[in-house]
Amino acid sequence: MNPRDERPPLDFDRLIDEAKGRTLDIARELFPNGNLEDARSSGIYAPLNLTRADKRPGSFCIYTTGSRVGGWTDFATGETGGIYDLVAYRLGLGDMRAGRKKALPWLIDFLNFQTAGPRQVRPALPEAVKATEREIEDARAEKARGRAQARFLEAQPLITGTPAGEYLKARGVDVQRLGRQPGALRFHPRLFEPETKSELPALIAAVTRWTPERTGFVTIHRTFLAEIGGTWSKAPIADAKKAYSSYRGGAANIWRGMSGRPMNAAPAGDRVLITEGLEDALTAALAFHLTAPERAPRILCAISLANMRNVNLPAACSTVILAADNDGENEATSLAIKAASEAFKGQGRRVLLARAAAGKDLNDQLNYGSSQNGEDG
Repeated sequence: MNPRDERPPLDFDRLIDEAKGRTLDIARELFPNGNLEDARSSGIYAPLNLTRADKRPGSFCIYTTGSRVGGWTDFATGETGGIYDLVAYRLGLGDMRAGRKKALPWLIDFLNFQTAGPRQVRPALPEAVKATEREIEDARAEKARGRAQARFLEAQPLITGTPAGEYLKARGVDVQRLGRQPGALRFHPRLFEPETKSELPALIAAVTRWTPERTGFVTIHRTFLAEIGGTWSKAPIADAKKAYSSYRGGAANIWRGMSGRPMNAAPAGDRVLITEGLEDALTAALAFHLTAPERAPRILCAISLANMRNVNLPAACSTVILAADNDGENEATSLAIKAASEAFKGQGRRVLLARAAAGKDLNDQLNYGSSQNGEDG
């Protein structure tokens, strides 16, 4: 008999319990650039997210104590999970599925977990308890959605002449030249900003999620603004762009394309351009509107690169164009674009990539020239 067959099976529940007890150690090993003192005082470890081009801490949080210990949330991408997911997420460079096979041996090695010996089987939670926990999470999500929608509804529908309109104009996008303002955009003169704990003006974008039944409101994306040297710009804070809550699968609907129809009435063969950022989506909408309105695709903003692959689309949208930033040799960016491409191809859609010929993205391209479109994804 193979000696390995004599060892008792792995007690996965006990492994996870031990991992949760050492959440901060695991978090620091995987993401070593967070503030240890803040984590010990607040129970939240907030490092840079090394799986994406994260420039400042604050949008990626790992919970090290309390009822959510071991859990984490990336507010920039909408990703969330538990301690095992965290390891898979890091080892897969942002792709949890790709990292799952590596996560188990990594945890066993890091914890020096003893798989042999008496097996401590933890009784399973009753289904009623699990259902209650799901109901609590659903209630939290619904409450956050309601608060986000309230902020959107109290904002000003027209952004022309507001700091939001001036900010976009400074980025080369004058929404008046579009003929009509995208309904997803609004301006809020005094929106609470959690980092400074103050009220700042903000450009708001409504994020919605399409399903066969309806297109439903999910949350809002906020770009906090400040007037600097007479020009309206992003506020000089760690993270001026923030989603209010999770937006997985949703997108900001910026342009209906040549059909002019809403998503739930998209014609067969509809083309969809998906960008990471709001400014890129508006830049593309303006370019098509001014030069080739008869060929304009539907344009969506996924809010983050990681969320591109999650955006829900009707079957009528048979071609997906992914607007990929020029991030050089950034591995996380390449993997995210690849994951999005494979996801949409797996749905039977044709996938194309659109890259700027100069500058970092399509908005930069506005100042440099024509983009390189049509590269097969």
